[in-house]
Amino acid sequence: MDSKNKETGRSFVLVGREGPAIAPITFQLLGMATQIATDLKRILCAVSIGDEVNDVLSKIAYFVDEAYSIDHPQLASFKPELYVRALEQLYQKVNPDVVLIGYTMDNLELPQH
Repeated sequence: MDSKNKETGRSFVLVGREGPAIAPITFQLLGMATQIATDLKRILCAVSIGDEVNDVLSKIAYFVDEAYSIDHPQLASFKPELYVRALEQLYQKVNPDVVLIGYTMDNLELPQH
């Protein structure tokens, strides 16, 4: 993807996983986010949360301008409160204007803040 001016906003996609694989919904979100990023001149970013997620990011890095991982053993299994806290900390640092999260059973449990 073309690099964009770093002063531009960011569009985030939360990378979903099904076991060790990337969930198909992630690629649907990336398609939508690519269009949004292009239309609004945003930097397209992927965020992967869990334990040992660098392999996931390496598979997705080709499709995005920036890739972020929140990697910690406590995030190996889905814990809504921990995931939200981790995302909030990243979002406060990077300040995305658009966030796309898949409509999945796990994500429905994420508390809204």
